[in-house]
Amino acid sequence: MAGEHHGLTLTEAEYLALPETNQRVELVEGTVRFGGSSSARHQHLLSELLLQVFGWANQSNAAFAVGLSPLDVCFGSQNILQPDLFVLEGRLPVDEVGPIRQVPKLCLEVLEADGAFERGHKRMLYAAAGVAEYWCVEPTGVVECWSGDGLQTATEHTDTLASRALPGLILDVAALRR
Repeated sequence: MAGEHHGLTLTEAEYLALPETNQRVELVEGTVRFGGSSSARHQHLLSELLLQVFGWANQSNAAFAVGLSPLDVCFGSQNILQPDLFVLEGRLPVDEVGPIRQVPKLCLEVLEADGAFERGHKRMLYAAAGVAEYWCVEPTGVVECWSGDGLQTATEHTDTLASRALPGLILDVAALRR
């Protein structure tokens, strides 16, 4: 994330009491992680991904909901993250206050820089919480799909990506580069 820096050590309750902001803020193992604003490229890629994934969710025979950052999702004790995009089974809990407590089937991050934090630490937090699939999207539009036990297996996609966790979700990766 551009301009990111680390700061305060807080409990989950203290983190949730912070004032609202349009800046990306996450609680990672009890430490507040601030991120800079997104680039235009990031927004372009996220918009295309949202269109495709939301379109699939609307056509799916199963009930899936698509969430978009900034939206807090709890991934275990002291870990409240904001995936750029995520998919839940069922509906978004629109009547609940606080972070989403259901673990997403899919989390997706559009990378701004080298993606070391997202590919490493964040992937491990997602894996420990039980996320079935994790997509890291390069600024170039190439998608790295992490799956399998502990999200240990990575495959790179430049044309299409057929999700193993979400039946019928086939991402047109080539469209990300248009």
